[in-house]
Amino acid sequence: MALHFAIHPEVALQGYLHTDADRSTTIWEPTWSDRLPVLSLPIEGWVGDVAYVMVDVSLRQTHDAYDPSLVSANYTNVPLNLDYIDLETPFRALLPLGGHSWSFIIGQDRFSWGNGETGNFALSESPDCYDFARFTGY
Repeated sequence: MALHFAIHPEVALQGYLHTDADRSTTIWEPTWSDRLPVLSLPIEGWVGDVAYVMVDVSLRQTHDAYDPSLVSANYTNVPLNLDYIDLETPFRALLPLGGHSWSFIIGQDRFSWGNGETGNFALSESPDCYDFARFTGY
């Protein structure tokens, strides 16, 4: 059996600018899920055709890092204060195993299905991600 690894680092810098003072601030405020991580480090590994592992370690801001009511509000996705670095990582981690007539996957990921008219179907938007296990036979 062959063992393979792949690492694909990604860097994303974002800035937020609001120039229309007449509009409500809630319309343009970026939500936590809109803010990309500054650094994302997805690590993948394969063991032949039987097993795969994926862990996405990222450096991102916490939910409360962006507060436009503060004079010194951070208008970027870069955590400028150590208190605003989100330590709950990885958000995505998967371990699928499988054979010719079965598959089993255990992991942690966001769940969202479909393209609805008013949004996607989700169990709840409160948690950042869900822990799960799934077995499929065919």
